[in-house]
Amino acid sequence: MHIDKLTFTNRSLLLVRLSQFDSRCRLLAGIVCIAITVNLHNGILLAALICLVTTLLVNDIKIVMLRLIPVNIFAAMLMITFPLGIYLSALINMDNNILDYSDGFQRARLYTLRINAAALLYMLWIIPLGIGDISNTLLKLFVPKKLVTLLMLTYRYIFVLMDKVLTASLSLRIRKPKRFSKLSELRCYGNMFATSILSAELRASKVWIAMRSRGFTDSFPLTKVFTWTRKDTMLIIVCIVIMMSLSALDVLWSFQK
Repeated sequence: MHIDKLTFTNRSLLLVRLSQFDSRCRLLAGIVCIAITVNLHNGILLAALICLVTTLLVNDIKIVMLRLIPVNIFAAMLMITFPLGIYLSALINMDNNILDYSDGFQRARLYTLRINAAALLYMLWIIPLGIGDISNTLLKLFVPKKLVTLLMLTYRYIFVLMDKVLTASLSLRIRKPKRFSKLSELRCYGNMFATSILSAELRASKVWIAMRSRGFTDSFPLTKVFTWTRKDTMLIIVCIVIMMSLSALDVLWSFQK
């Protein structure tokens, strides 16, 4: 289901229970939770939410941590760019006062908590669906078919390209001589990336021709039967109530300050 091989292998009881709900319900619940989470301003609430979701995903904590690595690399960039923006602003405005970087760090910390909380909620609600269920759910929610098709093909193409790059990179490292200048090494890596992209493009063209020859009509059909029940409605209501309560608590906390 997940070509990137970061699949949850030790599914917790919670994920098993969630799989019994309609995939439309899970997708909508995930969107609601993420949308409200990224608008919270209180760091304590966000940290508590992160701890709660991490606890729910503790059976696959290794995979969760691996998925959070690129997320926190981006967050680390925020930690650098926000204070740097304050410094550059002071230079442009000819402000000789002592700079206060605390506001920049606080904003970067808040965005870091929001990003991590949203990523964990995405892992809890949406990723376990898999690309097949997500595509069928989007079709059932009347998302344009060509957008869903583009999502599926892009998902497949990214990991085909990633496999090509990783294989070529490993081959280059194995065959690299001991005495090798940095300029020559960078030149080889440039050739490697170009070759990998061209190879993936040629493979994608062959796959496209094969799909068209088998009757592909520019969009994938709906291949799943959906059944919305009372428990799905209850799950949506519970999610909305919990997230709205967190939002109200966040507003009250900000007023107290």
